[in-house]
Amino acid sequence: MSSRTNAMHTDSALTLRFHIGDRLRGAADGERSVSEPMRKRFPSSVCLGLLLGCSSAHYTTGHGDAGQFMLQHAVGYGGRPVNTNGLPTLGGEWSYIEDAHGVGLLFPLSRYSEVQAFLTSAFGPPPHKGGWGVRDIGAAIYLQTNNVSTLVGVNPPYLRVQQ
Repeated sequence: MSSRTNAMHTDSALTLRFHIGDRLRGAADGERSVSEPMRKRFPSSVCLGLLLGCSSAHYTTGHGDAGQFMLQHAVGYGGRPVNTNGLPTLGGEWSYIEDAHGVGLLFPLSRYSEVQAFLTSAFGPPPHKGGWGVRDIGAAIYLQTNNVSTLVGVNPPYLRVQQ
């Protein structure tokens, strides 16, 4: 794994991944809605937070098809793909971190288009700038870049937006 990728393995990245998932989940029963200004600001704040984080989160090197890994987690969280047959394979370099809040994946920046093509094939075009929300597909999936890596978060619908 490259030193640039290692630099992105941060607690801030993990924390922000969950906040992004919260934004994509939207306001479910009993939750506050995220304001329009916040929806417009969050991609830039994510990039800044990822670049300024500390290096203590531990990612695991992924093996095999990252697309199937993401798809299995999304379906496990209640996601409803529109297609599961004939999806592109996402081999190559990738890593992930997983906990009770979901799974986050890191790919080299150069693989953004490849990852986007897989997610679009599986879940349809993203209805939001950052990805797919719970109301759209049953789980929250975001896809972003931070000028160093391609970032994907797959989160279950049952997390609450932090007050």
